Amino acid sequence: MVQVVAVLTSIAFVGVIFVVLFAIVLGGGGSGGGHGDLVAPAEERVEAEPNNPAAWDALAAAFVASNELEQALPAAERAVELAPGNINRLSTLVSIQLQTGDAAGAVASVEAFTEQNPRNAEGYLLLGRLAAQVGQTPKARAAFQEFLRLAPDDQNAPAVRDILQQLQSGGGGAGTPAPQPAPQHDGG
Repeated sequence: MVQVVAVLTSIAFVGVIFVVLFAIVLGGGGSGGGHGDLVAPAEERVEAEPNNPAAWDALAAAFVASNELEQALPAAERAVELAPGNINRLSTLVSIQLQTGDAAGAVASVEAFTEQNPRNAEGYLLLGRLAAQVGQTPKARAAFQEFLRLAPDDQNAPAVRDILQQLQSGGGGAGTPAPQPAPQHDGG
């Protein structure tokens, strides 16, 4: 079990790392640049490509890197609206919701995603992880079971089975770690 826990990471941590690295790619670097250094190029991209979910995602990342979470949330929401089946867009939104202390909103966002994308195993994996983290054990159990039904041979399946066993034996609850989806590369 210690080995499983050591392998697993928190989505909030992964999300923050992703957003900061993305901001560096946007040109923020480590120079302590302000709002304009990060946000202005991302805003220009959104203006040029208003229907591009990746542009909105980049704007959300730029706002997060500039510590403007209130501005990041609508940008991330717009990215999800434009790409409702894209787990990467959802992950950005969920990361921001968790950073702003809206765990219930993060769970609701993932639930909406799984309703719209019932065959997306990663969505159920994320839902199980979040539900376990906030102490919604029955929801976590159901989500992990659906993940295993959809992706029994996934690389995360053994860890999910271990976590399900813990949840069913009365362990788990808030703070229970769960596997993260492997990063995906997408064009939009």
